Amino acid sequence: MIKTIFLGKHTGGNNNCLGIDALEHLNASKNFDIIKCVTIGKDLLYDFCLNNDIDVTNNIEECYNINEVDLVISYGFAKLIKDTLINNSKIGCINFHPAPLPAWKGMGGVFNFAIYEQVTEWGVTCHFVDKTFDTGDIIKLNSFNIDTENETVHSLTKKSHEQLLRLFREVAELIVNCQHEGTSLPRKKQVGGRYISRQDFNNLRKIKKEDSSETIDRKIKAFFHPPHHGAFIEIDNKEYSLLNSELLKKINLESRTQ
Repeated sequence: MIKTIFLGKHTGGNNNCLGIDALEHLNASKNFDIIKCVTIGKDLLYDFCLNNDIDVTNNIEECYNINEVDLVISYGFAKLIKDTLINNSKIGCINFHPAPLPAWKGMGGVFNFAIYEQVTEWGVTCHFVDKTFDTGDIIKLNSFNIDTENETVHSLTKKSHEQLLRLFREVAELIVNCQHEGTSLPRKKQVGGRYISRQDFNNLRKIKKEDSSETIDRKIKAFFHPPHHGAFIEIDNKEYSLLNSELLKKINLESRTQ
């Protein structure tokens, strides 16, 4: 049995992180022994653990003194993991990132930037965890095409997390096979790429005087994700989110078909 610590979250809804589905897959396997789960707050994943007799906590510090850890999995876990836990796991500490690495690091708005920049290919990544976010060696990257004309932040987020869960299952099988064969997980060093921060997200989201009408339309599309504020203008330190006629028509059409 692979002694595993699972760090994660489950949001569902507009954010779509499927931590319960990932943990459920491990829990149903005969190959993984989940010795501890760490959640961010008492969310749906926390309740799932309680209902399935999985040792759960909100305090990652409880994991630093656990001996005999084979594997640490981060799935939607947004906190930095200390070296103690990274180095103590025999197989490694791995993370599942809902974007293609090394090109798209960070969670400050990668989906929004992808829509704004009209990319036609996206992906999801499993990688080793190191001292900084999203920079460790890549284990597996799954790529897929997206329709830049019709894709929205909501649809890309949902699609990415569905693909991420599929990647999770593939990597879980890969880990088991490597254990049986006595081999190590594949790893490829990251070169280049960029990190999208929360500040980058807010800077792009703001409508500026020099923005062309085309740029404004792209921002409106890229940041429309209710109930969150979208592309905005600022008046007296207050944000006012903007819509355009194209988006209003789409909203009206969708409301009629529901």
